[in-house]
Amino acid sequence: MKIRAKYLWRADGSVLENALLETRGKKIVSVRRIGAKRTGRGVRDLGDAIILPGFVNAHTHLELSSLRGRVRSGRDFARWLEKVRGLRAGMTARDLRLSSRAGVEESLRSGTTTIVDHGYTGTSLRPLRAAGLRAHLVFEMIALHPDRISILEKTYRRMVRESRGSGLLRVGVAPHAPYTASAELYRSARKWIGPEQVLSTHLSEHPAEREFLISGEGLLRWLLLRRNMALHTWEAPRLSPVRYMKSLGVLRRGTLLVHCNYLNGGDIRILKERRMPVVYCPRSHAFFQHPRHPVGRLRRAGVCVALGTDSLTSNRSLSILDEMKFLAGKRRDLAPLDLFEMGTRDGARAVMGNQQAGVVARGRLSDVTAVSVSPGRGRPLERALDDDSRVLVTIVNGKVVFDASAE
Repeated sequence: MKIRAKYLWRADGSVLENALLETRGKKIVSVRRIGAKRTGRGVRDLGDAIILPGFVNAHTHLELSSLRGRVRSGRDFARWLEKVRGLRAGMTARDLRLSSRAGVEESLRSGTTTIVDHGYTGTSLRPLRAAGLRAHLVFEMIALHPDRISILEKTYRRMVRESRGSGLLRVGVAPHAPYTASAELYRSARKWIGPEQVLSTHLSEHPAEREFLISGEGLLRWLLLRRNMALHTWEAPRLSPVRYMKSLGVLRRGTLLVHCNYLNGGDIRILKERRMPVVYCPRSHAFFQHPRHPVGRLRRAGVCVALGTDSLTSNRSLSILDEMKFLAGKRRDLAPLDLFEMGTRDGARAVMGNQQAGVVARGRLSDVTAVSVSPGRGRPLERALDDDSRVLVTIVNGKVVFDASAE
């Protein structure tokens, strides 16, 4: 496969003009410059576009994709949780399948080549496998009482069996959060997975989380009691969320920490020392009206920050490009280069633990997307963040999984 575009973003961060990308099988075999008016036989010419590494959505909930716009405000966190819980309880198995399928299709149209999906039921497994996405389906688990752990393990083992032969799909684990998953569940889940699997967890998402872990009181205690969660076996660790995860041995390679909206200097030092990636969900963060996210401090400290969309109960799309456009207009401390690194290279580092994907270079995996770039002045990466830019093609493992020209 040969693709030409006006621009290509290279692994060293520079932009190549009049670029030709050639793939063979699942690998990139050539990245080079050609004449401005040359295309050649068998070359797909994308015109005014920039070839990029495929986008990595490091956190979403595909099962909830049909709930877009159903919850209007996240200002009241407790009310939002109850509303989502009620809507989710009303979804049938067929609803969940259709919702997951719609989310997968939207992800492909958005240039996503790698995705981490938190799922309670595993209904996204088939559409993810059929779409050919590089995916981690992580089984989201809630249990404060140790008696439930064996039940959850059986479900997880079943999902692993069902995923066999899926190629690019891996099943991992996702203890929901420190206030809904016991210490025993975190420790057990960490033992269940291998080196190519992911453990993902929501962490430091809301100020009430820190209060609950330190004192055992507050909003989250009230919510858990309202949901008849067994608190008699649970004791407050009297630690911040990050320090609590450290004490449980969770801060190891293969772990994704989602949100991390509320961190202090000590938390950031721990994340740096343990080389823990953080997943930042910008528009979901804004939906809940959290204070300014510490993404700048994290990156300056050398922490790997990936991007996620979260679910459509707190967002308008599943597009990482849309997340970057949003940040371009809100965070002047983040340059376009920072945004593209978080949405591609750093996302691949966080999820895959290596640099086989996330860059466009010879010998790397052919996980690629291309975004239209309007003619005119300005640097190509900046123009790719214009409001009217769009994804033209999505390629995963050398195969075209979305082509805008075919629609």
